Amino acid sequence: MRNVISFLLLINALLLNGQALENVTGINVGDTIPSLNGIAIDSSSFDFQKNLENGPLIVVFYRGQWCPYCNRHLSHMQDSIHLIEDKGAQVIAVSPERLKYLS
Repeated sequence: MRNVISFLLLINALLLNGQALENVTGINVGDTIPSLNGIAIDSSSFDFQKNLENGPLIVVFYRGQWCPYCNRHLSHMQDSIHLIEDKGAQVIAVSPERLKYLS
């Protein structure tokens, strides 16, 4: 299951860019996301904007290996990953989990 996703990213908690937590707002479907970079499970860098040039990205937030709901959701996505990729989209799982628990 852990090899399911094209890239499994670790996003640094510093994405808040110095903002106080109470001032941070979420994004909605269709919103433009800020330029984000992350580290892929193979330790290479991942640039969302660059990968958007290859087609749509489906972003899944994965809390960690300790979350049975997250594991079940990724398992179900694995069952349909070929349907998503056939449409030209890439699935990206974003996790705060440490790399040693993801590989």
